Amino acid sequence: MERHSLPRARALSILLAVACILAFGPLPVRASVKDDATNGEQQAATPDSSANTAKTSDAAKAPDAANANDAKTVNGATTDTAADGAKPAKKWGKHAKKAPDADTADTSATSANGTTAKSNTPVTGDAATDQDGLGDENGTLSPFPAVTLEIPDTPLVQKYRAMYTSPDGLKYLQSIIKRPALYRDFIRAEMARQEVPECLFYLPVIESGFSQNAVSRSGATGVWQFMRNSVSGYGIRINDWMDERRDPWITSQAAIRKLKENYDYLGDWYLALAAYNCGLGATKRAMAKAGSSDYWYLCDHGFFKRETVHYVPKFLAIAEILSKSDEYGIDWGDSPVQPS
Repeated sequence: MERHSLPRARALSILLAVACILAFGPLPVRASVKDDATNGEQQAATPDSSANTAKTSDAAKAPDAANANDAKTVNGATTDTAADGAKPAKKWGKHAKKAPDADTADTSATSANGTTAKSNTPVTGDAATDQDGLGDENGTLSPFPAVTLEIPDTPLVQKYRAMYTSPDGLKYLQSIIKRPALYRDFIRAEMARQEVPECLFYLPVIESGFSQNAVSRSGATGVWQFMRNSVSGYGIRINDWMDERRDPWITSQAAIRKLKENYDYLGDWYLALAAYNCGLGATKRAMAKAGSSDYWYLCDHGFFKRETVHYVPKFLAIAEILSKSDEYGIDWGDSPVQPS
């Protein structure tokens, strides 16, 4: 009996085990241990999900150089903001400004000239390296606004060039150009903001000699010589207590805007300057009578008054000289010098 009881007990145990497996499936102990080991290996190999999320977020905010380049040219569509035409911020003053990158250099130069698809051709030579008149190829702020308008060598331009490059002429220009030291950089910044040729900075030299108190025989007042009846719409107040035509900051913004409006309407900077002198209405009438929109033709054939005929050549000659102040030894000074 004892010899046969052990095999029978074993057989019974096996049968019970098989019955349990068939009824309940295999025991989960060994599978759970395997899963735990697998999870441990995965956690050791990779960061947790929150870390991955953080990395993805950072990559979206600051793509690497390869991703940035790809972003600019996907499907031929430019996504870089500078290439879209947004201009780099310019810093003004005596210190160097940051040079625009290659994507923005041409755009900035074209828009600052204000001559895109217009009749006035920018000059070549020294000014070609600084089409906006603001800095050289190294990104250093130019001390003298460059002339980016073409200067024809007409008899009147030659006359005024000779007049103001004489010893007395250079002495006069030096005394005048020191006056706007306090607001010089403001005017240059405003011209860049409104996208006009920066050589227009020299216009007050022939308008008022940069004198805030200048008053013409016709009543034009201030640095930019606004008439009382021409301030409407430009935010210049005139009353019993103030005359803001004498404020160089307010009137600089207004004058630059007026010049740009003239240019937008007439499509030519010479005509825009003529209109600033004689009025937009008189310029349009001269053009209508002549059947021409060529400033030089209008001058040569008597469609402008003498003052306007001399106005642009005188401005161009003076602008050319002052833009080369280092060559002519003209000291702009650091402190404003008001007329005595």
